[in-house]
Amino acid sequence: MICSISCSGQKLSEIKKQNTFFILFEEGEYTRKTIDSINYLTPEEYTHKYAYYKKKDRDFFSRFPFFFLYSKYKSHTDYLNKMNETMEYRIDMKFLKRNKNILITKDFIDKIGVNETVNLLYGINKYCFLIDKADIKNGKILVHKVGFVYESSH
Repeated sequence: MICSISCSGQKLSEIKKQNTFFILFEEGEYTRKTIDSINYLTPEEYTHKYAYYKKKDRDFFSRFPFFFLYSKYKSHTDYLNKMNETMEYRIDMKFLKRNKNILITKDFIDKIGVNETVNLLYGINKYCFLIDKADIKNGKILVHKVGFVYESSH
């Protein structure tokens, strides 16, 4: 079955051909970024969680059964030894315009649905990089490699 869902120039059939995905995250009413710093001493060890929500009714929001995680180091030992840093880099803002057809946004996730999003991003040899709009500075985008976490019992 070929799916031809398109949202703002994004084509699911083209995005499905990739194994590297770029998530464009913007915090808002249905998106949240939280930072877990309770168990860690330095900001370099903090875990950043990027989650998506949907409105169930007038006053209740439900989190999607997946989220993205980023931390500079994979473990406390890695932090102490300053090794195994998570991949991150800065690129020019032009990247967003040149690649708008492959960026995964909240609107795109809403359009294709939770199940299709999980099928797209979850699996072996799939890589997710997150661009947090709050991290765009001086015309440069900070891109983090993130983990995609799927909670099947959610």
